[in-house]
Formats: sequence, C-alpha cells, structure tokens
Amino acid sequence: MNKYHDHIFDQNGSLLEGYNLTDSIMDVDTSILENMFQMCSTPLHDVTPVTTLATTVSSYVSVAYDNEWYPGLVEAVDDDECLINFMKGKGHNKFCWPQHVDRLAVPPCDILCHLSPMVKNKRFWSMSKLDFDSSQAAFQKWLLD
Repeated sequence: MNKYHDHIFDQNGSLLEGYNLTDSIMDVDTSILENMFQMCSTPLHDVTPVTTLATTVSSYVSVAYDNEWYPGLVEAVDDDECLINFMKGKGHNKFCWPQHVDRLAVPPCDILCHLSPMVKNKRFWSMSKLDFDSSQAAFQKWLLD
C-alpha cells in the first residue's frame, strides 16, 4: 500500500465517509502520475487511442498495418508520424526482430497502444497478457473506425 491508501480507504477498500478523494489526488506529484499513465497499458473496457498520450523514442507500441497489428519500437517522433522498427510474429504472443530491419513511418492514428518493455524468452520476445489483450482490443476498435 502507499501512504495515501491507509488514510483514504477502510479495510474493505471503500472510501472513508466525508473524505474528498479529488483533494488528495491533487497532493500527488503529477510527474509520477504522468509516468504511470504513459507506461500502463490501456484497459480492455476503455481502449483509448494512443494519440492522446505522448509517444516517445525507445518506447514499445503496437501498430495497425495492412489489416494486422504488430509490436514495434519507436525510433523517432514528429508531429505527423512516428518511425517504428517492427517485430514480426512467430506464434501466439511470440515475436522476433526480423533479419532485415522492418522500419516504417506511420501516422499516430495507427498506433494502437503503448506496451511495457518486451520480455526475451530464449529465441523469442513476448509481452504481458494485458498488453497482448489490449493490443488485440485496440486493433478491433481500429478496424471499426
């Protein structure tokens, strides 16, 4: 638990009567909240386009391209596009870097969500289940738009 949790919530996790949660949130260092917000994957029930978040160099993202989605590493960002170094799929939640670099400039509207850093497992890289599921949900929403 953090220092705010113990005096805001009771033992059942309910907000204490008469407590104003908004005032307490204002006491938290905003840079910590911004970093947490940018690093967390989008929840499945509320998929929000990444264009509302700051896409930064060296961050992992999932991107819609050619009616599929792919994870990749952001190499450059400007107002109109992001340069992404793409990974390729090798099975369910298994990815690898291709022998030949697969780099493409994409518009921010094709970036589906931010990902936690990928984890290397012997020959393949994988992402958390939350990141994988969030990428799939965001891609389904992207297809409908």
